[in-house]
Amino acid sequence: MKQCRQMMWKGSGKMSGSFDRIMEERKKLVDQIIENMKQGYILPEPKWGVSPFTFHNPVSGAKYHGANMIKLYLYSAKFGYTDTRFMTYKQAQSKGWQIRKGEKGIRLEKFIFTKQVEQENPDTGQKEKITVRLQRPMVNTFVVFNASQIEGIETMEEMKPLEHNEVLELADQLIVSSECSVREEVQDKAYYRPASDTIVLPPRNAFISQEAFATTLMHEMVHSTGHWSRLDRPMLSKFGTPEYALEELRAELGAFFMGTDLGIEGSQKLLDSHTDYLKSWISVLEDDPNELFRACSDAQKAVERLSNNLKQHQELCQEKEAAIMEAVVVEEIADVDLGMKEILGEIKNDIPQALRKLQDEDRINTEVIEALEAMEKTEEVLQALNEAYEERKGITKRVIELTWNKQATQYETAIEEALEAAMIPEPEFEMEM
Repeated sequence: MKQCRQMMWKGSGKMSGSFDRIMEERKKLVDQIIENMKQGYILPEPKWGVSPFTFHNPVSGAKYHGANMIKLYLYSAKFGYTDTRFMTYKQAQSKGWQIRKGEKGIRLEKFIFTKQVEQENPDTGQKEKITVRLQRPMVNTFVVFNASQIEGIETMEEMKPLEHNEVLELADQLIVSSECSVREEVQDKAYYRPASDTIVLPPRNAFISQEAFATTLMHEMVHSTGHWSRLDRPMLSKFGTPEYALEELRAELGAFFMGTDLGIEGSQKLLDSHTDYLKSWISVLEDDPNELFRACSDAQKAVERLSNNLKQHQELCQEKEAAIMEAVVVEEIADVDLGMKEILGEIKNDIPQALRKLQDEDRINTEVIEALEAMEKTEEVLQALNEAYEERKGITKRVIELTWNKQATQYETAIEEALEAAMIPEPEFEMEM
């Protein structure tokens, strides 16, 4: 088997050009990883400052996983890319963006698990295209470019890692969503025990950070997916064996993949902190470089299972919260309804009194209106009397004036007649000489 794997790795003249190209690209990646391991680390420290750094395609919305993610990580670190978006030449063109002249992309792998075939529909007799699963998946390659190599693309939105309290909340959600029991005990080791299907961790406050606790938890949870009732990987190998080293590599890669997807800062540093297995990993990869890709594939399958469990738990929590909120709203509506009934009851009891009050008010209003009308009539009468009085005053004044004028004339005539009757002629005197 070992010789067969080495022959497959080296390839032969009978292999297709696509297969040779894939093997060549894989060898470059494995050689780089081995070189890093010999220097004491797996991946270089990122230059983009923060994790998460989930590499994704902005056109299709797909995320790059497994070995493709490792390749993009190393590629970005080598050229100093801080943008995590990668796409093909045609995808960039479809958006009106342009790859700068002279830029070179990176070749990734794509596994094809299904294909479309024509099959006759027994009901209609017509041929229809259906999707069938391949017995053996096919692998192909494609070339992508970083957004930093593309003109016209908008600036990437800034990514922020989870806050410390959010990391602990996420860790608690992972524990609840775990398919095996998780215990925190006062001791200094973290491990997964297949026999009892149990994860044991030191107390969370014993870790250097919340991120270290969460990543260690994910490492052990990746181990737990190898249980026979789940993904069924060999889990009973002894320390120091290649099988044991490979399982540790799966767990390390899985925790790294999941940590970056969830936005836990420092996933790369925590990956590189576990260097006890570097010599074993180097030996395994030098013996069969394809083991890196198998480990990436197994790690990705484990992450997908854990992520689905976490998603289901979060959705269940959301449903419970929605149900609680609905119950609260229903209770509040019931309280309001009860309150309305009480108010309506009070109103119902007060209606007769209110009607009597309204009737009294109507009677009073009628009397007031009648009084006002009487006042208006009185004012009209007084106005008429006043006008008659003024008119009479005028007539009286004129009568008096006429009477006075008549009497005055009579008096004047009588005086004149009296004076005339009483007049005595003056005596005549002779002038003495």
